[in-house]
Amino acid sequence: MFDAGDLIYDPRLRMAGMILHIEERTLGDKDKTIELWYNVMLFGDPWCRDGKTRDYQMNHGDNILELYNPQIHKE
Repeated sequence: MFDAGDLIYDPRLRMAGMILHIEERTLGDKDKTIELWYNVMLFGDPWCRDGKTRDYQMNHGDNILELYNPQIHKE
């Protein structure tokens, strides 16, 4: 699990970024299931210009994202 402000790396996109915040989203009309999502600003990502974020549902983000380590993730 990551926290807001953590530097992360997405190996699929080969980009580093920062978790800006964790958002609660409510799904469904009856059950009102709440999911947590990471809102991530990836550095140098054209999608993230103008303040957009890439959003990762927390369960998937925990399996995809890595804590950024400049010695491992430098390009």
